Amino acid sequence: MPTQKKGKKGEPRLPKDKELHFRYLIKSNAAMMGDVEFIRITRNHPEVNAGLFRDVLISRIDQEQWFSNVYCDNQNQQIYVAVDKKTQQQIGYVQFTRNLIDRNVEAGYVVHPNYGGRGFGTRLVRWSIEFLKTPGLLPFDELKGTAHKVWLLCLASNKKAIKIYYKCGFKLDGVLPDHIFKNGKYEGVVNMSMIIQ
Repeated sequence: MPTQKKGKKGEPRLPKDKELHFRYLIKSNAAMMGDVEFIRITRNHPEVNAGLFRDVLISRIDQEQWFSNVYCDNQNQQIYVAVDKKTQQQIGYVQFTRNLIDRNVEAGYVVHPNYGGRGFGTRLVRWSIEFLKTPGLLPFDELKGTAHKVWLLCLASNKKAIKIYYKCGFKLDGVLPDHIFKNGKYEGVVNMSMIIQ
């Protein structure tokens, strides 16, 4: 387990990445609306939308309502926007949904297609694993323990993402055949996980 680093006020620090800075999408903060808009634009990109379970284009109003009424009210969900340190451009994001009862976390990873093929997807996944191993960053109890397991779902046709997950240590739990109806056909869904502690 990595050594826990403390911030200025004794709080744990986010794991470091040499090329990326990860910015927490702070709930109820109007200054974060640029990151909220980046998430919307990225999700609506045809290449990203093709890898999502539903083909739904999100309007700016829908995204702002989601931020205000869903994300800000859900204490078990956190999003970190990845920013390229050199260009200061947002390149993708990591989303965590915490299950306190079962001590696991569902993770989601998205890289904007303009930044694909440069290893950023692998960096997001590896950063998230270090994040989840660091006590206190996504606490599960009064002792600020960590998650037992991280898991994810993705379309079986998303071979690029599945390759990254394997490379980063995820194991295949199973495939749900014909689980999603998208673009006039059924698609399988892959379930992968990793034990954190």
